[in-house]
Amino acid sequence: MNQQETRNLLALSHRLGTTPRRVLIAAARMTEQPELDLPESLRRLRSAGVQGNASIDACERLMLTPIDSYARDALGTALFALWQGSGQTD
Repeated sequence: MNQQETRNLLALSHRLGTTPRRVLIAAARMTEQPELDLPESLRRLRSAGVQGNASIDACERLMLTPIDSYARDALGTALFALWQGSGQTD
């Protein structure tokens, strides 16, 4: 990620009241499962907050591995959808 993308990720995580890693995990899930409901994904992110969770922490560690170039576009699209949806009222 470049500096602007990092700033955007941080802003999105603050907007959702969660961690940047959890936002990345949600975006990764959206790329693998495009049928996931955006409002439901946002609700889960907001409800998770910054609380610890063993399964989420394990997923976060997996997210630290580099993303192949073919997956970057899909991940960017999912992050953009989360950003757009996060401004909506539930």
